[in-house]
This record gives sequence, structure tokens and C-alpha cells, in this order.
Amino acid sequence: MEGNRIVRPGRKASSKKQRGVYERPKGSNVWWILYYDQFGKRHREKVGPKGLAITAYQKRKTEIREGKFLPEKVNERRQAILFEAMLTSYLEEYSMVNKRSYKTSKKLSLAGSE
Repeated sequence: MEGNRIVRPGRKASSKKQRGVYERPKGSNVWWILYYDQFGKRHREKVGPKGLAITAYQKRKTEIREGKFLPEKVNERRQAILFEAMLTSYLEEYSMVNKRSYKTSKKLSLAGSE
């Protein structure tokens, strides 16, 4: 008997589920939070350990209740990367250094961008 719960032999004691906090994939010890903002938009965040996820969930819900939640701050990491910027980065950091066909890659990329 653990606490007030009876645990049957061969079965794992189930921990109390926390609303808005889930483990994905199961058994990985990587916890996510799921919540809806004041406009009804769903947000999911990868947090880490379960205790930290519970704390982060409570913090987000408090921010939403107080009107201090700004979705832009949560999504700062997710900024759109233009294809042209990605192509330039690829050509300079990978193709020029690792490929003998760099000149061909550059010509083809310039022809495709016109």
C-alpha cells in the first residue's frame, strides 16, 4: 500500500494525471503542455521533466487569466525563414566547402530564382 492507494502486485502505481500536461512519446520522460489562450487558440510547448511541465502549465494559465499572455513571445523561436535565405546559407556553408560542383549548384540556384 502506497499512501492511501492499494497497489496490486505486478502493476505500476499510477500517478495522478495533471490537466494540460502529457508525455510524448510515452516512456520518454519528455513532457509537453497543452493550453488554450484567451482567443481560443491552442498552444503546445515541449517543456522537459514532468515537474517543470506542471509549473510551466500553471504559469501559462495564470498569464492568460491575468491578460498578460502574449502569443508572440511564445512563438519567437518560430520565425519564417525565406527560401532565398535558406538557399544562400546552404550554398555558403555547405556547398562551397564540401562539394566540387559548387559552381554548378550556384548557377542552377540563380537560374531558378529568376
